[in-house]
Amino acid sequence: MGSSTPSVPENDRELEPSTLDLARLARSDPAGFSRLYERVAPAVHAWASLRLRGRARARLEPEDLSQEIWMRALELFPTSDATHGNFRAWVFSVARFVLHEALRRAERAELDGLSSEESKHGLLANVPDDVTTATRRMARDEALRAFVAHMGRLEPEDRALLVHCGLEGMTGADAGLRLGISRDAVHKRWQRLRAKLQADGLPPGLLHED
Repeated sequence: MGSSTPSVPENDRELEPSTLDLARLARSDPAGFSRLYERVAPAVHAWASLRLRGRARARLEPEDLSQEIWMRALELFPTSDATHGNFRAWVFSVARFVLHEALRRAERAELDGLSSEESKHGLLANVPDDVTTATRRMARDEALRAFVAHMGRLEPEDRALLVHCGLEGMTGADAGLRLGISRDAVHKRWQRLRAKLQADGLPPGLLHED
């Protein structure tokens, strides 16, 4: 992947109803973006915690990656068309791009013999206090930490389904392409997994609403 910025995913999904009015508000009210983004921020943090493992986790903390995703989304949002496509899915298109950049940066820093602190020096220097506070709060949230631990114990197929359908908000068709199964199979498997997660005490509001 090059250095171009991600675009809003092309699909026939509208915004989740709970975010549509906030998306309109965010156009005229700069603080509106934070209120909109905070609805998906816990999912982004859970996603970052799951994606950063092994050597990657040694170089970058989920809290730092979450802040970087938040700031990049804030930067790109004014030029996006949030009324086309799912806001959550758009945020995660940004998240995947930022993760790719962060891992490449960590690899370069390791080759250059830089410490993890040196490699991220200045990267998050201009993060607003409210973003720092919010991401730190999520990192300490016991329910969210328990959910992330539970995600890590799932079978790989179920974990991928949870990431794509539950956290990233992909359509069944898009998730099916990623997983190599039909849209109907995705729907059935996701409904069963979601019901089980809810029975296990899923934190409210964390997953994409169909």
